[in-house]
Amino acid sequence: LARTLLGLTIWAVCLAGALSVANLPWDLGHAICGPWGCGPPVQALVACHLAWFVALVPPAVLLVRWRRPSGTMLRRVGLLLVALAGAVLMAIVIYERLVWWPEASELQQAYFWQRYGFAIATAVDVPVVQVLVVGLGFWLGGGIRLRLGRLRSGGNGGNA
Repeated sequence: LARTLLGLTIWAVCLAGALSVANLPWDLGHAICGPWGCGPPVQALVACHLAWFVALVPPAVLLVRWRRPSGTMLRRVGLLLVALAGAVLMAIVIYERLVWWPEASELQQAYFWQRYGFAIATAVDVPVVQVLVVGLGFWLGGGIRLRLGRLRSGGNGGNA
């Protein structure tokens, strides 16, 4: 119980620290501005993205430590998370093409992919980048676990 409370306390402090990045006294202004639009202050974006990482990464690590899933299961979960993030990224492309494009001038339309990156960077309501990173971590970690298991069992030398 004491370890759990300590872990939760550390997690809460990290989350508060991530969110406090928004209050740093840097004057970065609205550095994400251009013909594609103008976003919130950089500190706010960084704080939100860090908060999502702090919220998602520790449970993912704990899941792996406590449940000890097989390499195959890790790869499947990783692939599922990567596919989910990919679907959301595709939905953002489709949304920008259907909603932003018709309203944009010819000059702005030349910056479609910058607008797409802008939309991803400012999409702090949905942790798409963080889910993608956790999914890649699971997928790569599952591959490493599979290879190490083959090496330990004297299998095919780790060759897939």
